[in-house]
Amino acid sequence: MPYTQNMRNEMLRLAQVLLEQTKQEKIKWSSTDEENQFLFSSTKSSMLIDGSFGSYEEEDEGDFTLVLLNRGGSVAARLEISFEDANDIEETLTYDVLKELYLEAQNKALEIDNTLEDMHRALGMEEHSESTFSDGSAEDNS
Repeated sequence: MPYTQNMRNEMLRLAQVLLEQTKQEKIKWSSTDEENQFLFSSTKSSMLIDGSFGSYEEEDEGDFTLVLLNRGGSVAARLEISFEDANDIEETLTYDVLKELYLEAQNKALEIDNTLEDMHRALGMEEHSESTFSDGSAEDNS
């Protein structure tokens, strides 16, 4: 199937389902040899999400690529979006979905939430009693 707008729409649809199932912990993401890439593998295909931050003045923004790989590891389809493209109203949904998918995949593959919870327990910190802001100040939620 040649890459067409229909393929772009299908890749976006796959991204939305991957995001939903990642949040529901129905699928497992793995780290790869590349620091900013995470992989979900099914029986005959895989999805690779890649993210790159730091190219823009807005530090939490970046560029994201979702790749569909066939059973041999060749690229069957690709969906790419940059922060600059997200200024286009039609691309905002694609950007938001790929960014959130990347962050969720990263969290699951690297077990970031579990690691933070473990460290909180090890240090005797209560999980939700205090929130610390980036400027070092704290808010007491009790």
